[in-house]
Amino acid sequence: MFLICIIFWLFELNADPLIEIAIGENRMTKGIYIFLLVLVLLTSTAIICTAQPIPGGFPGTVPGVGPSYPGGQVPGVGPSYPSGQVPGVGPSYPGGQVPVDQSGNGHPATGPESAQPNEAQAPSASTGNVVMSLSDKQALNTQDITKNFGSAPQSNQNPSKTQYQYQQIIIPTGIQYWAFYNGMWTQGYSAVWFNQNMNLLLNNDQAQNIWAYELYPNGMPMWSNWGYRWAGSYNAIFNGDTHGWHLCAIWGDHSGWSNVLWVYVW
Repeated sequence: MFLICIIFWLFELNADPLIEIAIGENRMTKGIYIFLLVLVLLTSTAIICTAQPIPGGFPGTVPGVGPSYPGGQVPGVGPSYPSGQVPGVGPSYPGGQVPVDQSGNGHPATGPESAQPNEAQAPSASTGNVVMSLSDKQALNTQDITKNFGSAPQSNQNPSKTQYQYQQIIIPTGIQYWAFYNGMWTQGYSAVWFNQNMNLLLNNDQAQNIWAYELYPNGMPMWSNWGYRWAGSYNAIFNGDTHGWHLCAIWGDHSGWSNVLWVYVW
């Protein structure tokens, strides 16, 4: 633009005799030459500007928008994760289990699915000893379990329908839940008298946050937050405070649901 202004100024003052000779004294002819010269200068300027690199150093990008990133990822948003998993939420759980409900309580919105037995399937109330010297949620090693209960539960101790026709076969997940019924460990049906206590045992397979779940006969769910627990065994105490069938289970935020214990209160 500075060069164009100088050219106009020279023509107006007739300061350059060479230009006067070339274009003559006819002002119309002089105007045509000025127009052509300005057109050449504008075209040359456009070509030079197009050949310059775009500031920012990122090829194929638009100034003010930012560079293109591989995979469509945007800085500050984070990378895409496989299987739709988001860091901090945890893995996808098998069987359609939902890790955390939308209310933010830290446990699933609903309990595990298990068909409630009928009253005719209820066994007799337990006649075994209840170890009340162990506190609820107390960590136990194998020696503690053997000392207080005589034996530790084994993963293959699930009662079969051949042994107990009223009991169903339960396939436990990584977390296992046991009831000390009639002096022995079981994952089948058990029973107590009203207001009677019974020892339960949690075998936690890995360090994680633990929730205990109990579904009352009237359909009311009860959650108990055990907090963060290391892998190992823990004592729990069931109290028969309501007549009817009670569903008991454990949920871990990494392992998911344990097997289900059905306890009948007479």
